[in-house]
Amino acid sequence: MREKDIIENLQREIIIPDIVQAKADQVFRKIQKENRKELTMRAGKRKGKLVWAAVAAAVLALGTTVCAAVYKYGGRGLVAEFRMTPEEKQILEEKEYMTPIVDEAGMHAGVTCQDITITPMQMIVDQRFAWLSFQVKGFVPEEGKEPGVYMRRITVDGDEYAAIQSYGGFYDGLRYTGDGFVRDDGEQAYDAEGRLIPEYVDEEGCLEYIIEIVGTDYEKGLIGSSLHVELEGLGTMDKAEYIPDVEGVWAFDLELKGSDAVRKTTLSAMLGDSGATLEYAEISPISVYVIGEFPLQKEETEAENGKGETMLHETFVHAPDFAGLKMKDGSLLTCIINGGTVGYPDSEQEVYRWAYSITPAVDPEEVEALLFQKSTPELNDRGTFEYKEEDLYVVPLE
Repeated sequence: MREKDIIENLQREIIIPDIVQAKADQVFRKIQKENRKELTMRAGKRKGKLVWAAVAAAVLALGTTVCAAVYKYGGRGLVAEFRMTPEEKQILEEKEYMTPIVDEAGMHAGVTCQDITITPMQMIVDQRFAWLSFQVKGFVPEEGKEPGVYMRRITVDGDEYAAIQSYGGFYDGLRYTGDGFVRDDGEQAYDAEGRLIPEYVDEEGCLEYIIEIVGTDYEKGLIGSSLHVELEGLGTMDKAEYIPDVEGVWAFDLELKGSDAVRKTTLSAMLGDSGATLEYAEISPISVYVIGEFPLQKEETEAENGKGETMLHETFVHAPDFAGLKMKDGSLLTCIINGGTVGYPDSEQEVYRWAYSITPAVDPEEVEALLFQKSTPELNDRGTFEYKEEDLYVVPLE
């Protein structure tokens, strides 16, 4: 196969399928997280499906399911992830985006294996994205170590390709306030060198593991689907490598419950001279979904090969990236993407789709405009991007 054919095939695989783009978004999301933390590593934000070569050959039998009485569970990790005030949390609960995970008797049901109990506690779900929190009791990582777990399997209605697990990590006890981070336990969030001090274990001696799931069937949606989750082994992370300490399997079968209520709006907006035209948008408190037209475009770029020779390569032009939201109070919410998919949903390569989970949670009715990137601003002295309106395409909503 000629070099040009190889490159074109690789590019086709990257641009067209949502599932491949979503994996790239994981890396993009991690970079945003790192920038938001002033280039300080935030523990717990790792790729979901970590490579673990030392998987036990024999699958351990599951322990018996145990139940605990329902208590007022704050979902501290989910609340922190979405930067919710108590009032915003109450609204999400009242509108049924955020629900406790309980059985028919109204109990949180956990699975125990190796004297460690993992209990699904809470979920936030719309039709395209789902966030779930799990309480882990009986496992405390070594002091100064980041806890880790291997995500063995996720299926939606039995289909492994109906969802992508774009995020999996333990909540580190740090909440972003816009001006920096604070710790849940009230202690100082930074050490003398300005590094963040995580606190994975809560006052009850438990950890909280959070999963984000990106649905791939946009026609059917996630709500009402059966979710199967398997976690295997518990251990620690060392330089992005997972080191198992405890072997075991914890499996869960859950129904995804949430709200399909969204703000829908038709659009007729061109993104400058990019060739992209927006036609339709949906906004929920936790996601943005936009459909437009962007016929496939190709361009040639110069690059050097290993011999120092200049060669021409044919690449595909990317549509402007979704950059955030402008609120009715005039504020710009940027760097809010938390996973999703972007690209061509079919082989015609004309319709273009942006579908992203966002944090913090928003009131869709308070959104004035969608923001798309026109140019990349320079990094400020904190190592983060600060977008101004001149850096953005501002698309007002009807």
